[in-house]
Amino acid sequence: MRDTLIMKKPASYSADLLRDGIPLGNGKTGALVKGSLGLEEILFNRGDLWHTYKMGKLPDLGNALQEARAAIDRGDYATANDLMYNRLCEKGYHAVCGKPMIMGTLSLLHLKTQDFTNYRRILYMEKAECEVSCFYGEKEMRRRCFVSKDDDVFYYLHESEEETDVIISFAFFDDQTETTSYLRNKIGEGLKIQVNDNEILYTVCGAEMEYGVKISVFGTAVKAEGNGLRVCGKSFRLAVRCVSGKGSIAQIDALQDFDYEKKLRKHEALHKKL
Repeated sequence: MRDTLIMKKPASYSADLLRDGIPLGNGKTGALVKGSLGLEEILFNRGDLWHTYKMGKLPDLGNALQEARAAIDRGDYATANDLMYNRLCEKGYHAVCGKPMIMGTLSLLHLKTQDFTNYRRILYMEKAECEVSCFYGEKEMRRRCFVSKDDDVFYYLHESEEETDVIISFAFFDDQTETTSYLRNKIGEGLKIQVNDNEILYTVCGAEMEYGVKISVFGTAVKAEGNGLRVCGKSFRLAVRCVSGKGSIAQIDALQDFDYEKKLRKHEALHKKL
C-alpha cells in the first residue's frame, strides 16, 4: 500500500471539512472529496479563477530603483529591501492578494441511509484517485473518482450491491462567511442552473468573472427533480467538466458516456510522469 492514505472516517467537522477532505486535481481543475455517506459534497475550483483581489494603477516611482541599487552598493541592505515598498505606500498604492474561487459544491444526497461498517476513505497518490467504501449489512458500496489529466474531466463511479436512490445537484458554495456573502451578492442574477434529461448546467456570468460546470449522469435511470437529478439503481457514472474565463460557457463540450477503467488508465499514465 505504498503512497496510499487510508482514513477510517469521513472528513470531520472537528478538523474542518475543507482541510480534512481528500484533494484531487490535474493542475487545471481541482476537487475536494469529503467522503460522507448520507450527503456527499465535492467542492470544485479552477487554477485561473480567483476573487477579491485588487490592483491599483502603478505609480511612477522615478529613481527608486537607482536609489535601491545605491543602497546595496554601500551595504545598506535593509534600506534597499524596503525602499520600493515604502515608495509605493507614499504614493498611495494599494493592492489585495486574491483568493482561490470555489466554483461550487456537487452534492449527492442518498435517500436510503442505514447503519454501516468497515468505512474506508482512501487516496491513491500514484494515480490521484479517491475511493470511499463501506458495508451496509453484508452488502458493499464503493465510490471512486479522479480528475483526468487526459481530458480535464472529473470522473465518478458509484457501485453498490443494493439499489440506491440519490439526488444530485450543484450549488454555490456558501460557508456563511462575509466573503461568500459578498460574492453571492456580486454575482446576483448572473448565476443560472439548467436541468435537461441527464444533465445539469451551472453557469456564472458577471462583469468580473465567468465560469461554468456541466454534470452528466450515465448508466442508470435518471429524472429531473427541482434543480437536480434523481438517480436510481445499483450503479451510475458521473462526468463533470469545469471551464472558466471569458467566453468559456459557450464552449462547454457535450459529455459522453465513458468506461471508468479506460479513462483511469489514460490518466494514470500521464500522472505517473510527475
